[in-house]
Order: sequence, then structure tokens, then C-alpha cells
Amino acid sequence: MNKRLAIGLCLTLSVTLLCGANPAPVAAFPQGSLRCIVTAVPNVEKKANDAEPRPAAIAGSTLESATIVRTGELTRYELHWNGGKNSEVWKFGKSGLMVSNSIGSAEFAVTGADQTSLPFMASLGSETLSWIKASDLVATPEFKNVKCNLYRQVVTLRDDTGEAASYRKAVYFAWIDQATGVPVALADGGIRYEFAFDPVPPAEALVPPQRVQKELERYVRIMTPPRRL
Repeated sequence: MNKRLAIGLCLTLSVTLLCGANPAPVAAFPQGSLRCIVTAVPNVEKKANDAEPRPAAIAGSTLESATIVRTGELTRYELHWNGGKNSEVWKFGKSGLMVSNSIGSAEFAVTGADQTSLPFMASLGSETLSWIKASDLVATPEFKNVKCNLYRQVVTLRDDTGEAASYRKAVYFAWIDQATGVPVALADGGIRYEFAFDPVPPAEALVPPQRVQKELERYVRIMTPPRRL
């Protein structure tokens, strides 16, 4: 073997052993265009010390189901809440900008992805699965007739809604299809979100309502600094 080649191989092997290769993700949502029905199932069975008790849900505060459609870089979330309230969120591109629209209302809010009422585990965002590690595997059950890997991890959540930040512990669960690596369900210790992906992606591109598009354009104009002469 060429001496330089041998030295190069040894150096590459040493770096790999010292730094380690990035582990492949154990789960991922489908890429590209998709349509997904998310069903929120409350009162997931848990042990008394798994998570702190939650107060009774206020009408319009708990997601019951969602229909998510994505084409290109545009995503629409149709959200159905307890008490009969409906709303939608439009996500534009990789910027993370979202337009929240209460059905039947003229109120809008343009925000970042972490500032909408969209539940974290129902967003289909890659960050939703970032907590899952291979070492979190606890069982290999069948769920909804799908052979799954079940992952469990205790996490600490920060709440900034009050005058001072507070923290609570919750138990996250993930049922991942063994064959595809696609999530079948995710749970945050109190609600389980079950995913049903349409095997046929949407044929037509999404087009946001005119008033949603106008609100986004108005926001972009406000946030864009004036050009210097």
C-alpha cells in the first residue's frame, strides 16, 4: 500500500474513532408533499410520578384533531379544538413565519413557529423528534396494527407564560414504525397524538386565502428595513 495513502487512512480512522460519526436519526416525518390527519387522545395512561397533574382543559384550549397539508414550502394546519373552536395556521417556507387565522374571525397573527397555538407534537417539525435516541428504546409493541419501536424519555419543560419562568417534568413517548421510521404516535405525558398519513400526496398546490397572503406581505413590509439611498 502507498505510504501516503496508509497514513491518510490511519488519520481518517483516528478522527472517526475520536469524534464519532453522527448517529442516524431513529425517526423522521415524510418529506415533500403530504396530507396527514392528527388525532389527539387525552388521558394517556401514566404512572403517578411520570408527570405533574394538569388542570382541567378550558374550552378552545385543547386540540382534538388536525388536518395537515403540505405542498412545496407551504403548509396548512386546520385545527379543531375542544368546545367546537376551529382555526388554521399557514406556515410559509423555511423562514418559520406563520399566519394564525381563527375561522370566522378577522384576527390574524404573524409569528415564529414557536409562538402559535399549534401543539409542539402535532407540528410535524423535525425538532419534534429531536429528543428521541436509540438508547430510549423500551419496547417493541404493536400499535394500530403497526409493529413499532417504543421510546420513552423524561424531559424538563420551561413555561414562560407567567411573571417568572417555571419548570415541570413530563414523560415523552414515541411509537415509531419499525419498517419506515415514520412516527405512528407521539405523547407528551398527557395527550397522545396519532398520525395517519395519506399514501397519496396532494395533487394540487396549496394556495393561501387572499387575506392571509396580504397579512403576510404587510408583515414582511413592516419588518423589512428601508433601503439606503
